[in-house]
Amino acid sequence: SGEYIILRQREKELWIINLLETYGFEPYSGFYLLKADNDIYSFLQEGIEQLKEHGEVFYSEAFRKMKTKQSHTFSVGLSVSEQSGFLELDLSYGDITKEELQELFRSYRLKKKFFRMNDGSFIDLAEAQEIGEMVSILNTLNVSSKEMEDRSTFKLAKGLALYLDDLFNEKTIQVQKNEQFYQLIDVILNIGKQKYKLPKNIHAQLRPYQETGFQWLMTLADNQLGGVLADDMGLGKTLQSIVYIKAMKERSKANQFLIVCPTSLVYNWLDEFENFTPDLKCLIITGTPE
Repeated sequence: SGEYIILRQREKELWIINLLETYGFEPYSGFYLLKADNDIYSFLQEGIEQLKEHGEVFYSEAFRKMKTKQSHTFSVGLSVSEQSGFLELDLSYGDITKEELQELFRSYRLKKKFFRMNDGSFIDLAEAQEIGEMVSILNTLNVSSKEMEDRSTFKLAKGLALYLDDLFNEKTIQVQKNEQFYQLIDVILNIGKQKYKLPKNIHAQLRPYQETGFQWLMTLADNQLGGVLADDMGLGKTLQSIVYIKAMKERSKANQFLIVCPTSLVYNWLDEFENFTPDLKCLIITGTPE
């Protein structure tokens, strides 16, 4: 009892074999083998579904894990390094390793269809919009393609802090910020919160808005930031700058400053220094190089 007679379906067998060979399977003694990543990716995307249409497909747990992942989520760390003074942007993408992330960026730059992870699964780069968006952000930050492929933590100018804070607030990206980053944002958004004393021996009475400009410049200096003191003509930007220079000189006599200005204003700057801070030593460099 229990005896069965199995009738082979030659035409269907040949069709299945042809399908396997179409996707790159190579015949061996007793099995077919698929080697190339491109072929494996195509089979996972299309071939396996075609096989399911013509019969029941059994596969191992290892094969089950070898799937195509449509997307992950980027996580961003924003921190101000106390050691270097730089703003640091640290990237992670799902659960892939830092080394894989670097290779992922390289594959995306080379316009590959997919990226194969260490666990055997694939990321569909054609559908991974978040990768393209992150590459675009890094390009805007002047991070080169080579830097993307060499590291996953990027050192940036601290002046980008506010821009990055606004940028990532608009994105569906997980962001973690260290305490120093929060403090930097607070400083930028609340200029004048920390009051700096005016330097001594200034032969001028600063108006309230000029004192605000001085506070702005001092705040930028203390946080290693660059900035622009912008105002209408005739409101005393030169005086505010001179008061800032005097304050910085009082901190350290080693400080030297270079003022670059149009030729027509060179002697005007000298007059301003002589009027407001006659104890500061100034040297004019003008004319031909000789």
